[in-house]
Amino acid sequence: MIALWLSLAFAADFRVVHAGDTVESIAAAAGQSPEVLRTLNGLGADEQPRVGQLLELTDNEHAHQVGYVIALSGSGTARSPAAAETALRLGDELPVGTTVCTKAGSFATIRLAANAATGVHDDVSLLSETCVVIRGLGSHKTSRSSTLGLESGSVSVRSVSEEAEGEMNVVTRDGVTTGALGGFRVTLEPKASRTEALYAKVAVIGAEVERELPAGFGARVTEGQAPTETTPLLVPGQPRFPEDGSVLRRHDFGWTEVNRALGYRVEISATPDFSDLVFVEDVPQATWLPDRLALPRPARAWWWRVSTFDRLGYLGIPSDGQQVLEPLPSE
Repeated sequence: MIALWLSLAFAADFRVVHAGDTVESIAAAAGQSPEVLRTLNGLGADEQPRVGQLLELTDNEHAHQVGYVIALSGSGTARSPAAAETALRLGDELPVGTTVCTKAGSFATIRLAANAATGVHDDVSLLSETCVVIRGLGSHKTSRSSTLGLESGSVSVRSVSEEAEGEMNVVTRDGVTTGALGGFRVTLEPKASRTEALYAKVAVIGAEVERELPAGFGARVTEGQAPTETTPLLVPGQPRFPEDGSVLRRHDFGWTEVNRALGYRVEISATPDFSDLVFVEDVPQATWLPDRLALPRPARAWWWRVSTFDRLGYLGIPSDGQQVLEPLPSE
């Protein structure tokens, strides 16, 4: 696995090798030379890549080398290959090779590669105490590709339009999760990597075995082992209070209980698409009654939603977001 990480260090663009792929099929899809791809990836004349391997593609005029910080709550750090570590700031450019980390109680969303024809882009949200390395970015005439190395914590990949071709890859020490339409979550656990396919199917690859996860299912992969069998995710509890559009006069939250739930996750965002998270709390019951709720900045409106943990530790699809309004000074 060390060799894989080193090979990813400063490359610009990758394709994940799926079951049935060959150098020739990948080269044809990317409009590149099979011979050049073999040389670039150290493959012999008759050698085919392994399932789960990331093939580096040659640079081209459509390569997109820079990501951006589009949302930040709290603090974090960024370290590019050619610079010292700096404080993470909204709007920062993130070239390939940059390590991005959030600190405790902090959240960030980074924008990665875009489809040059449609403008559809990959957005990835980093939860508290998460570190990622931007391994590859490619923006092409008809597709896009983004590759992240997840070193700690948890990331959530935004859903994208079904009309936008592309590939979003999250690499961990255990394997690879890859999906064309986003809408998935990857969490690095002490002994495994956990993937939850929320809104679209993804593939999880480990030990050269590929397993497809339909939307609404999860799986784990441990280094050197094939992915586990798929597990259906629990439905979310339905928000009860505060009601959608109501004024947040008390910091009391409640939702319907879910059968077989181990616990719940409450998320609060400054945007309705939850790209700007400001607070995340895991709770054991279907109510959350904080003594105080220290939101990071004033806002007229916030959005909250809830997801359900099952007894295997998988976190399900979030509920619809509920808007709550801050009281006006005169209220």
